[in-house]
Amino acid sequence: MKVKTIGFVVKHRTPGAKSLALELGEDLSRHGYSVVFSTESQECAAALVTALKSNPKLRGQKLGKVTAVAKPKLVDLCDLIVVLGGDGTLLSIARLMRMHSVPLLGINMGTLGFLTEVNHLDAKKVLDSILAGKRPLIQEHALLECTFLRGKKTLFQGPIVN
Repeated sequence: MKVKTIGFVVKHRTPGAKSLALELGEDLSRHGYSVVFSTESQECAAALVTALKSNPKLRGQKLGKVTAVAKPKLVDLCDLIVVLGGDGTLLSIARLMRMHSVPLLGINMGTLGFLTEVNHLDAKKVLDSILAGKRPLIQEHALLECTFLRGKKTLFQGPIVN
């Protein structure tokens, strides 16, 4: 898997999620990867651009582009999406994958996660391993379209992850 652009979805209320996103994003940008945050994480993108510009060690170095886009556009632009939060945060991006199949790396920022299996303490090591070409364990999940009805009234219609 050739990765050039890496997206980030960050659950802001989770302690440590923003700082980990900035740490990972800075490392990726220094190595020439484009970094794209969802617009909900726009302040992370701005903070990362500021940190990169203010670091004297990086002057003259070719850095990867840092941007922010609406969450649905991440699946069009990114080769890999890193999700920092919990299972709910991961599901929020997985539901957008109707026409795409972008690998998601779920970083569990809490204590329990069934879909976000990578512990936040191992995030950099796992991401570096993937980018170095080591094939990660991939779990594929079916994305189903469902409609919940009560009588003739539609209560929910949309994608669900099996």
